[in-house]
Amino acid sequence: MNCSSVNLLRFMMGLFGYSYGGLFAAYSLFTRSPSFGTYIIGSMGELHENDIIFKIEQQCAEMDAALHARALFTYAVGERMGHISMYNTIVQNCIKMAEILGSRNYKGLQWPIMETAGDTHMTGYVPSLHMGLRTFISANRLVTRA
Repeated sequence: MNCSSVNLLRFMMGLFGYSYGGLFAAYSLFTRSPSFGTYIIGSMGELHENDIIFKIEQQCAEMDAALHARALFTYAVGERMGHISMYNTIVQNCIKMAEILGSRNYKGLQWPIMETAGDTHMTGYVPSLHMGLRTFISANRLVTRA
């Protein structure tokens, strides 16, 4: 097996996390887990404005190295529009993370951010996973046909 085969296998291995599991998936991304190349990060459970995940991402950026990963960040529309402040904070922090990633311009990182329609934090788990699988399977099909 050559290096390109190993990189392809790593890229095909994914990690899905939702809520605090999404926070763990983001941690794995920013600490450059050697096991995964694809991350579906749903409604990251960072509940404070300056949550620790932002410090971990900052440390990742200071290493000035490529991430070489695909990550989909999702949140539920009900979190954004609901009346529970902790869910609003999840959405605000997800958007803040997207802005940070956009400004960092990590080499090799693909990271769309999407909102699951008609869901709350409690119902957004399956739509986040589904959205991630559709996003990355479609991307793989495009790559393999090229």
